[in-house]
Amino acid sequence: MEEKEIEFKNAVDDLLKIYNELGLIFPRLIQMFANEPDNYVGVAKRLVNSFDVTTGYIKLLEMSRLDLSIESLVADDTRWGNLFEKETYRNAKQKILSS
Repeated sequence: MEEKEIEFKNAVDDLLKIYNELGLIFPRLIQMFANEPDNYVGVAKRLVNSFDVTTGYIKLLEMSRLDLSIESLVADDTRWGNLFEKETYRNAKQKILSS
């Protein structure tokens, strides 16, 4: 795993800890990342590029905490550089802006 991938994995793990601290339980999301511990980038790509809106995303939206969404994490293209394709960055930003 490359350095940026490790950094991204750590950032996702930090989000999952925050969800736990806030009492938010997103078992499907946790399971998705747990099933692919060496492919957090791939899991995030699928989430962001999906047209489905997850219940976790809706819950964060209701709490006005989209800053804690996977989409928000991925949208930071200056942080992740070429870790994601331009389309994935665009989709992450679009999901947040359209919510």
